Order: sequence, then C-alpha cells, then structure tokens
Amino acid sequence: MLEVLQSTVDGIAVGSIIALAAVGLTLTYGILRLANFAHGDILTLGAYLAFLANTTLNRDTWLFIFFASAIAITLVWLLEKILLQPLRNKQGISITAMLVSIGSITVLIALGLLLIYSILYLTKIFHGNISIFNLGDYLEFLIKENTTPKLDIWVSIAFGSAISIALVLLCEKILWQPLRAKRATSTTMMIVSIGLALVIRNAIVLAWGAKPQKYNLPTFPAIDVFGLAITRNKIVVIVAAIAIIAGLYYLLQNTKIGKAMRAVADNPELAKVAGINVEAVILWTWVIAGGMTAFGGSMYGLITNLRPNMGWFLILPMFAAVILGGIGNPYGAIAGALIVGISQEVATTCPVALGELQKYCIGTEYKLGVGLVIMILVLLFKPQGLFKGTI
Repeated sequence: MLEVLQSTVDGIAVGSIIALAAVGLTLTYGILRLANFAHGDILTLGAYLAFLANTTLNRDTWLFIFFASAIAITLVWLLEKILLQPLRNKQGISITAMLVSIGSITVLIALGLLLIYSILYLTKIFHGNISIFNLGDYLEFLIKENTTPKLDIWVSIAFGSAISIALVLLCEKILWQPLRAKRATSTTMMIVSIGLALVIRNAIVLAWGAKPQKYNLPTFPAIDVFGLAITRNKIVVIVAAIAIIAGLYYLLQNTKIGKAMRAVADNPELAKVAGINVEAVILWTWVIAGGMTAFGGSMYGLITNLRPNMGWFLILPMFAAVILGGIGNPYGAIAGALIVGISQEVATTCPVALGELQKYCIGTEYKLGVGLVIMILVLLFKPQGLFKGTI
C-alpha cells in the first residue's frame, strides 16, 4: 500500500508537469486549430535553455544582457519618439529620415557601449583583438574568464522560458502565419509540426549532445511524510504548477486578453467582426503556451535528468490529457494530465505484498503504454472528453 501511495505522489508531480504542457497544447488547438507535435520538443528546449543558463552563464553575463537590453530598448524608443516619428509625419524626406536613422544608430551603439562599460566596469572587453561586435568571441571571453557564481535556478528557468517564447513567436511569424494565410489544411499543419519537432530535437542534440544532463543544484535528503519519501524538488514542482495554473485561470476569466481568447476559441470570424484583434490573440496564445510549456520542461529537469527526446516521450501523455479533458478546454487538460500522470505511475508499481504475483506486474518501461490505452479508451467511449471542449 505504501508503494502505491508513493507512486501517487510521484504521479501528481509528473501530472503537474504534463498539465503545464497540455494546457499550452489545448490552447493552440482550441484557438489556432493546430495539433502541434512540436510541443513536446518546445518543452525540451525550455529545459535545455534553463540548463545552459544554470551551468554556463554567470551573474555578470546576466547583468550584461539585462542592462544592454534595457539601454537598447530605451534608446530605440527615444529615437522613435524624438527623430523618426516626427520625420514620418512630414512629406518628401524619406532619404533624410534614412540618413538620420543611420547616424542615430551609430551614436546609440557608441552611447550604449559606453553606458554598459560605465555600469559594469567591463574593462577587458576592450583588450587585445576582441571585437565589440564579435558576439562569439565576447561570449567565449565571458564564459572562460569570468569565475563569478552561476545563475540561480529560478533566473535560469526564467531565461529559458523567455527565449522559448521568443522562438515560438518567431515560428509563428515565419511558419504558422504564412501557412494560415495560404489556408493550409490541418493535415499539412500537423506534418509541418512534426518536421519542426525533428529540427528542434536534432538542434538540441547538436548543441548539447545526446548524453543525459542535469542542473547544477545542491542535493537535499527527501522529506519523510508518514513513511513517504517526498523530495523538495517535487514539492516545488507541484506548488509552482498550482501557482501557474491559478494565474492562468485569473488571466482567462478576468482580463481583457483572456476574454478575447475565449471569444476567438468559440468563433474566430464572429470575434473578428466584433472588433477583437485576432492576430494579437494568436500572439498571446503562443506566449502563454510557449511560456507554460518551457516552464514545465524546466520543472521536469528538477525531478529527472534532461534528455533530448524527453519531450517527444511526453507528447503522447500530453495528447492523452488533452483528449481526456476535452479538446480545447484548459481546465479539462489539467484534470486529464493529473489522471494520466497518476495512472502511469500507479499502474507500473509492483508492491512487495503481491508476492508471487509480482511477475505479472507491468514494468516501468510501459508507462507510455498506459497513456496510450487511456487515450484509446476515451476516443472509443467518450470522444468529446470528460468536460466540454471550450475555454
């Protein structure tokens, strides 16, 4: 009995991670009508980007990125407001505007570098033959020469999630938006998503290799709760998932963008006629889906080793959770994910009390099979899912 309870706790932790990713998957399908098979690899990418920040980048690197980005955004905004916007409002001076913008950009680069130098005292950047604009040399310099402590895991997770969001938005602009404009069929979109998944997965293998990786974290003994060994990381995963899901509920129910997302999911054409900016809703959908999925991948890295194919192995439980909960319903996906996660862990548990019957137990290598069986049974007997399929 204790083994089953232990597996239930493990299943809740795994189900929490599946829930974060399944919500993103059901949002993209409910709003974009896209069965995104690259979703699992986005989860993997978020985990590996957090791993990069946690094990390679250090605090000075992070400060550089933060201050450089803040300075660049501020100066570009000033350039737009003070110079380019007034010039655009006048007629016949496009060449003047171009020359002013080029000259201003040159000044801004010099000023930005001066400010960064003043703030961070990065004196070594100007030594030797290291070029200011040679990003590869500069990053190598920062990684090899700087021995300050590595980034905190939460900063690393935020870094991984932010870069993942940027990448999914890039995919939206160069891939999904043109396909929608050409009215590509759902089959075409699905095949493209499989190709994108292969690209992401192999890029991860190329960058980090096929060997398992793990975060640079201290180890702590498990907490004993009535005989159950619960690690601190699993507690963190469950609590973080609850917080993110609560934030999602508030966003969907009480904010303008959340109500717009629900309207677009119900009827995109009617939402457009009603004045809702559908393109903005699509971008917000990718931001939420990509952020939650990447965050889920980072959380998964807290309780297991990172592998390039871990997201691909989770895509089946994700789809099982989405179908079980009702396609397009994020709250149903959460419930479905917990059911799938707990079922996978409990079904492959073999209590010692079974004695001779242990030889009939299902091995842990069949966990994915449990998710597949659940998905098949739901499709056969209740294809609409347990809950109404809508946001």
